[in-house]
Amino acid sequence: MQDIFRLDGKIALVTGASSGLGNRFAKTLAKAGAKVVVAARRRDKLDKLVQDITEEGGTVIAVTMDVTDMDSIQKGYDEAEKHLGLVLFWVSRIRRWRISGPGAGRYALPTGRMKCICVILPALRSGKPRIKPVPSRPI
Repeated sequence: MQDIFRLDGKIALVTGASSGLGNRFAKTLAKAGAKVVVAARRRDKLDKLVQDITEEGGTVIAVTMDVTDMDSIQKGYDEAEKHLGLVLFWVSRIRRWRISGPGAGRYALPTGRMKCICVILPALRSGKPRIKPVPSRPI
């Protein structure tokens, strides 16, 4: 019987991977055979996660990404494709925090997801395989 939960060769991007559920999703995807791109603002925590996944035999890279900054999202996504290939799954584990400065008073959760979608849309329009966003909570 074939294991229907295997993700061998698939590439997943996990935003908010530096702690909590994002961290756990990244480890679970790697154990299922996916190549994982872990993304968050706190690079030191991502480096520890990369070490943990690599020690378990997984394939993983870390990209520093601030989901409130379009340039940061684009750079992270481009780096993911450069090193691992086309991202097929996006697990959106973005923590809810208040934005300061321009746009103060809004929360990063909906803003961050929308900015990530804006970066990923060109890949969808180019005829590449569809990305499947997997929010860790209802959008």
